[in-house]
Amino acid sequence: MKSQPPGWFADVLLGKPPREARAAAVGLADEQFAPRDVYLQVLAPALEEVGSRWQRGTATVAQEHLATALVLSIMATLAPRLDEPPVVGRSAVLAGTDGELHAVGLRMLGDFLEADGWDIHYLGALTPEGEVERFTADMGPDVVCLSTTLTTHLPAVRSTIAALRRLPIPPLIMVGGRAYGGDAAVALGIGADAFAADVGVASEFLRAHFADA
Repeated sequence: MKSQPPGWFADVLLGKPPREARAAAVGLADEQFAPRDVYLQVLAPALEEVGSRWQRGTATVAQEHLATALVLSIMATLAPRLDEPPVVGRSAVLAGTDGELHAVGLRMLGDFLEADGWDIHYLGALTPEGEVERFTADMGPDVVCLSTTLTTHLPAVRSTIAALRRLPIPPLIMVGGRAYGGDAAVALGIGADAFAADVGVASEFLRAHFADA
């Protein structure tokens, strides 16, 4: 895998029958790599590449949907093998912000946090601002993680964060996704407490942040 170009697995997702693509990814976890590395080094870059091809017009919407469904299927197989979860007594709400259709990265983060022993409330894509606020108020999680792919949705993120700040006991608010262009300053500028460039960084940050809390 180290000799392969970034996103190489996109060709497998789009060019092989689904059964073969799924077997190839699971085979990597069986033979060579830790399941977390398959998430971070194979599946996530492959979806990035498929998204880029769609933007360039070299992949169709149907192909993008197929790749997403295949990755979710692979994750369902690999998630139980990530780690034996400890019990940490922490909980997280994970949501795609209002208008946001993409949530595979968010589901990856949920798998990682569950493997770390967290209780996960995964709300998925297209979660309206008011629903995130109400659910958070009811559940009282330690952290809310918001995922955003398109820059046009950043005003909705800002509004959601402002609503969460008004809660009597605001949670830690972490954001991530392509909308930030890898720039933590953008995330902090709209009110987030933390920015994570990928799900591995996010899980490591949360593990360290709450280690002594």
